[in-house]
Amino acid sequence: MSAKAHRAAMDATVYLLLDPLRVVAFNTADGWMRDVSADIARQVLTRTRELEHELPAAVRDFVERVCA
Repeated sequence: MSAKAHRAAMDATVYLLLDPLRVVAFNTADGWMRDVSADIARQVLTRTRELEHELPAAVRDFVERVCA
């Protein structure tokens, strides 16, 4: 993957995290899907604390909603 394509993929990932309703993991090989919103929210909180960053409002809303 070129550096430009990689950056575009990273931008898309960041964009998806700006205002998520929920996060769903799919495993088509095993035929299952699972809501991983709480897992992602906990990981976001952990990384935010480790890096001493503040969460954008939409991400904070997501974390509060799924961890409540």
